[in-house]
Amino acid sequence: MRRILCLLLFTTALPLLADPSPGVTYAGGTITTPAAGTAGTLDLSWPDALRFHFAMGTTDIPWASIRSWTLSTQLARHLGVLPTIAVGLVRKRQRVHYLRLAWRDDHNNPQGMLFEIPKQMPNVLEAALIARAPAKTQRTAYEMGGAE
Repeated sequence: MRRILCLLLFTTALPLLADPSPGVTYAGGTITTPAAGTAGTLDLSWPDALRFHFAMGTTDIPWASIRSWTLSTQLARHLGVLPTIAVGLVRKRQRVHYLRLAWRDDHNNPQGMLFEIPKQMPNVLEAALIARAPAKTQRTAYEMGGAE
């Protein structure tokens, strides 16, 4: 009976562990369809567009229309001078990772989105954007932003 229960739990939990795209959060931008703070996933597998899947739908960003993108990090919490020194002596400060995209929609209007991404995702996003975004796209390298 224990084996059957373990097997059942393992088979139901396996799809949850095998999620290929970690969750991202739409922090804001010119698109109003997902509200700021909406959680979802970025789908990089489509050859014609970057897709943001969220609970209420999907937003497509055509690879060819991307004008610029930036991967950056910022400090998660800003402290005063003394608390910064004290925390810095004990442990590494927590950082938040962001992806900023700028593109033009079908009507040639400028659009932009800002995503908060997990810390393991910037290298994957950078590789996909270099491969699929136009060669003339402006980009900045993955940089450490924010004052310490």
